[in-house]
Amino acid sequence: MNPFAGSIRCESFHCHLPNGEEYRSVVRDDVTPVKNEIAGEATLYVMPFDISDDSDDRFAMPKKSTPRETHRRGVEEITRRLRAERENGTNPGKTVLSRVIIRDILSDKPTPFYRKLLDNNPDAFVFYLTTREAGIWLGASPELLCRKRGYKIETMALAGTRPSNDGRDWDDKNREEQKIVERFIRDVLSRYCDNVQCSEPYTRKAGYVEHICSDLTGELRNEADFGRLLKDLSPTPALCGYPRSVAMEEIKRLEMWPRGLYGGYIALDYGNGDADIYVNLRSMRIECGKAAIYAGGGIMADSDPDSEWEETERKSLFLRTI
Repeated sequence: MNPFAGSIRCESFHCHLPNGEEYRSVVRDDVTPVKNEIAGEATLYVMPFDISDDSDDRFAMPKKSTPRETHRRGVEEITRRLRAERENGTNPGKTVLSRVIIRDILSDKPTPFYRKLLDNNPDAFVFYLTTREAGIWLGASPELLCRKRGYKIETMALAGTRPSNDGRDWDDKNREEQKIVERFIRDVLSRYCDNVQCSEPYTRKAGYVEHICSDLTGELRNEADFGRLLKDLSPTPALCGYPRSVAMEEIKRLEMWPRGLYGGYIALDYGNGDADIYVNLRSMRIECGKAAIYAGGGIMADSDPDSEWEETERKSLFLRTI
């Protein structure tokens, strides 16, 4: 199985990995190789959020910001369902509801934005990419979807959000939100890997916010199963929700605009069985003097609409101020 089936063509690309390596695009006809002068070449794959969506408007540029009242109604609808499930004795899951913030910008050239993102987020996966189908995207993602080194698989369960340097113990809502992601990822790894290990949760800072994170590893049983593992893994409950099918339906129904590449992933395939794959997160699309900034949050049964709105404000702040 092709691990990256469903990816879209990228015309130019520049990224900075948390380990300090940078890759730039070298355009060719069939795939998009990217070159690092020290590490050599890799092949770039850009995956949309919903690879099953083949509609004409799946990469439509949002025209206006999500109104606060629209976001509130979405949160309230999701929490009503989750509370009803809890009252009926069902273990409720979560749905990640996102919003779009439209801002005027002076230039559609991505390089100045990229440099500012890199200056402010040196420990993130910082990137820009241009595509014919989905436009120009930039971001500074804190979330590793998967790192593959031979048969070794590394990933993380990153969820729960509060302002940086809070210092207090995490509340029950955020702990359970992160546990849903951790349990899901552990289950996926267990299908394809031996010796699955999970670290104790710890606090991980990402700009103006911080999250609960667990690191997970495993040993892939069969190289041919990597594509299936990746397909089962993405999107995780950190970007979509759980159960995935229920969350995906709510996202399509309640969000104003298609996500396009937001919540998908960007993969660097090194051609020797190794790969680095990051979630397209804390990102924006630019086009015709406008920036569409995407920000979301995990909605749980006890989520408060005002708190969820403020969370997306904090997550998007560094993009709104570059």
